Amino acid sequence: MHRPETSEWLAAVDEELAAHYRNRSWEISNLPKGKKAIKSRWVFKTKCKADGTVEKRKARLVAKGYLQKAGIDYEETFAPILSYSSLRLLLALAVQNDFYVNQMDVVTAFLNPSLKEEIYMELPEGVEGQKPVYCRLNKSTYGLKQASRAWYDMLDGTLRNFGMKRLQNEPRIYHWRKNEKTLIVGTYVDDLIILSNDRRTSKDLKAALQKQFEMKDLGETHWCLGMRIVYDKEHKRLSIDQERHIDQML
Repeated sequence: MHRPETSEWLAAVDEELAAHYRNRSWEISNLPKGKKAIKSRWVFKTKCKADGTVEKRKARLVAKGYLQKAGIDYEETFAPILSYSSLRLLLALAVQNDFYVNQMDVVTAFLNPSLKEEIYMELPEGVEGQKPVYCRLNKSTYGLKQASRAWYDMLDGTLRNFGMKRLQNEPRIYHWRKNEKTLIVGTYVDDLIILSNDRRTSKDLKAALQKQFEMKDLGETHWCLGMRIVYDKEHKRLSIDQERHIDQML
């Protein structure tokens, strides 16, 4: 690397590896006879702020899940995601009911669930040495076929333990109501949109989630699913747009 942002990319790689070691994502292992290891690779992405400026560089170590064998390396793979129409509905409810709208992000979400299957992976050159190094995966690493489903099941259990109920027709929306206090959560993979008419209730949920996962509290929602969100709670006005995305296409 000889670009001006080289140090930022190297820092992103170090941060990603630190997350794997912290979560004990794998154990270095010999490859058992008769077992095949799936390969892995690095994926790099620049994350931008709502105004289009660079927020941070991200590096993700992912398994080449397309090499997995159905029925051997994985079973269930389906995981629902929040639709754009459901997000718009949540935002409309927020305006109508004068809800606070906050957002949280789960750091390296897929590294939280334990992996049920016995899967071996070959690490990229340089991670643990120059020669091919194999590891047995302990966690549902990014790129695996079952990773999304495993994370969905874990987050679902966490929200239910808090007392929330999942909507039957929209499995990515959860609700809770007690003594006129209302809490609604919409989930899109590792992003959580939290609606509430009571700040204390919202803080209690955030605290419960932070006990279970490493979270980033993003505060009021300004950017979600590629859309800019401008919410004037005092005057009950909300607008959404994709101006930045349109500018990038032009």
